[in-house]
Parts: sequence; C-alpha cells; structure tokens
Amino acid sequence: EDGTADELLEQIKVEKEKLIKEGKIKKEKKLPEIKKEELPFDIPRNWEWVRLRELGITQTGNTPSKTKKEYFGDYIPFISPGDILNGVINYQNQGLSEKGKEVGRVSGKYSILQVCIGGSIGKCAINLVDVSFNQQINAILPTPVAEPRYLYYWSRTISSWLRENSSATTVSIVNKGRFAKAPISLAPLPEQRRIVAKIDSLSGKSKRARD
Repeated sequence: EDGTADELLEQIKVEKEKLIKEGKIKKEKKLPEIKKEELPFDIPRNWEWVRLRELGITQTGNTPSKTKKEYFGDYIPFISPGDILNGVINYQNQGLSEKGKEVGRVSGKYSILQVCIGGSIGKCAINLVDVSFNQQINAILPTPVAEPRYLYYWSRTISSWLRENSSATTVSIVNKGRFAKAPISLAPLPEQRRIVAKIDSLSGKSKRARD
C-alpha cells in the first residue's frame, strides 16, 4: 500500500526537470545501468536500485583563492573533512564572506556532505544550514520528494564502495562522476520514513545504554 519506488522516481524526475527549466541545474548525462554484480543484496519487489545522482543534485566543493582575504569571514560556514566527525558537522571552524560565497560552492540545507579523499573517504553528515565546502568533499542535495535522512543513512554504508571506486593515484580520490554512480536501494517514501524512525530509535537506545 506504500506505492512503489518507481512512482517516487517519476516524482523526482519531474522535480529535476523543473529545476532544469528554471536554469537552476544543467541537463545531466544519462547514468549507466546498474549491473547485477554491483548489487550487494536482494530488495523487495516495490523497491528499486538506483544511482545516487538520480535522487538529487551532486556537486564537488572548491576553495576560493587564499590570497584574497576578502573571500573569508563568517557569512557562511566553510566545511573541510576535519569538520565532519561521527555524523556531526562543526560549523564554527572556518567561514567565507559574502563575496567568498559567490566564488565558492554552496550546498543547501539537508544536503549530505561526504569526504572523497584519502583515508577518510566515506565520512559523511547532513548539514543543517546552507554551507560552502572544499574540494575534498562531495555533496548531494536530495530533491524535495526524497527523504534526506534515509539518503544519509545509506551514505554511511557505502564507504567501501567509494574506496573500491576511487582513482588509483598516490592519494585515493572519488570524483563527482564516480560519487554520482554509487548504488542505492530506494524504498517507497513511507517505508523510508519508517526505516529512518527505526534507526533513530535504535540509535537513541544505544546512546542511552552507553551513557
């Protein structure tokens, strides 16, 4: 009775088409089909395996020129990998000025920020305010019809996939293109919300137990 993930995907496509028409995002290249060998487990019939980018807008951060002091200030938080710890973001460490924001990359509230370089690949958190972020972080802003916390919990599970699909250089890097291809099992929206509520409940119990 929850409907299907296919129906949700159609709603997401409509939202993205609207953003394209409004000039807020560019038309995206088609993603490759997910192969059977990429699937880690079976899912219910009304779920779907999708690529991460199908659920929102992906981007990679950047760093404004540090030679221009006028780019830095406290107008908007500027996040680096060290500011993400145990699923929480430290917004107080660095910031950009209003001018710096114009040349930086900004991701809206309820984006998932995920570290894409080195030994910290896969570390992630949801931002609770608009933030700017550096090039060592990829981000996805879910469309309004997607559930951010469901996507966040999924993002916590794909660290090994990201490492396996990082570039083979001295320092492992996951670029935006590879990040966008991460496979995610998509449930109908009511089921996503029940899953999130269950995880939140179990996490709360675990925390109390530790305390």
